[in-house]
Amino acid sequence: MKDPDRARLVKALIDKGYLERITISEDLIRRLYLKCYRGHGYDYLLRHFVPMLEAAGVTSDEIDTILIKNPRRIFS
Repeated sequence: MKDPDRARLVKALIDKGYLERITISEDLIRRLYLKCYRGHGYDYLLRHFVPMLEAAGVTSDEIDTILIKNPRRIFS
């Protein structure tokens, strides 16, 4: 599955009422994923995936919930 498909899947989950249960993260398990090795780097989620979410119709408030509010609630 490609990332634009994942973004549409997140939107579908939101539409089904699962917004409060969604968190997303990024993991770089290999050095090749670092920018110095021409990989995506640590900023991929914010610079590339968030715009895909927006293109899929996810609102700014929903993105804030996924990236900030849900993790804050889970880890507090």
